[in-house]
Amino acid sequence: MYCLKNVYTNMNKLIENSKAPRNISLATFIPLEIKDFIIEECEREWKPEWKSLIQQHQINLITPIFLLKKNCRLKYLIRFLISLAKKAGPSER
Repeated sequence: MYCLKNVYTNMNKLIENSKAPRNISLATFIPLEIKDFIIEECEREWKPEWKSLIQQHQINLITPIFLLKKNCRLKYLIRFLISLAKKAGPSER
């Protein structure tokens, strides 16, 4: 079962339906095959411009929402095969 009723297996059809008049902006895409799933660590320090923005907003608050801690984000990369066939379309559920 999918959260969205628009389930696509064809990338061209998804792109086509994202334009007027349908304007679909949220859909589930199912690739033909997942080839690789990679998890990489990102830099541990915040970018200087982000750090500055966070500090500016905390100054204006009575109680800071969060303390500026080291960034511990991960980057996820997924490589997969997709269908670009013109005839295949979405299976709407």
